[in-house]
Amino acid sequence: MNRYSPCTRMFALVLIVFLSASPYLEARVEPTHGFDIFSQDEEIQLGKQSAAEVMKQLPVLPDSDPVTQYVQKLGGRLAARAPGYQWPYNFHVVNVKEINAFALPGGSIFINLGTIQAADNEAQLAGVMSHEISHVVQRHGTRAASKQMGAASESAMDSLTARPPRRRPAGAGRTGTGPAGPTPAGALAGTPPRRG
Repeated sequence: MNRYSPCTRMFALVLIVFLSASPYLEARVEPTHGFDIFSQDEEIQLGKQSAAEVMKQLPVLPDSDPVTQYVQKLGGRLAARAPGYQWPYNFHVVNVKEINAFALPGGSIFINLGTIQAADNEAQLAGVMSHEISHVVQRHGTRAASKQMGAASESAMDSLTARPPRRRPAGAGRTGTGPAGPTPAGALAGTPPRRG
């Protein structure tokens, strides 16, 4: 006499197939390619300089803080699975209650303490951190700066050759706007606003 119903046996077979195929089903995203005048080494150097400025301007928790250590450990696990070039990721906690996180070129990622406290579980925090890692993977900061430099040099060339400037649609050439309003024209994507 058979102890398992046909339904149970079918479920077990499907489960075995999915579990054995899971490494093949894992989606790997390839980073997009775009206009970027910065080499990877230049981007890392720019990121280090920017991170040093952020550390001076914002109340960043020390690496010895247990919250920072937790974020660094989680970030390390996430960054190990990031596609493309293996940036020298480092993770920092900013001791402010506002919900925010940002990534700098080259791999420095800052998470506000308020973001960590607002997360209901590790998966929510991992989602925020993965989003910031994606900015680094896609090189959003230096691509935005490259576009701005390209537009500025095009304008300079127009004035040197005495050609009239090209007409652009309303809003073209400006930086984006988001829920918080317009992005400052000189800011790299994902960089924190300056405190004045």
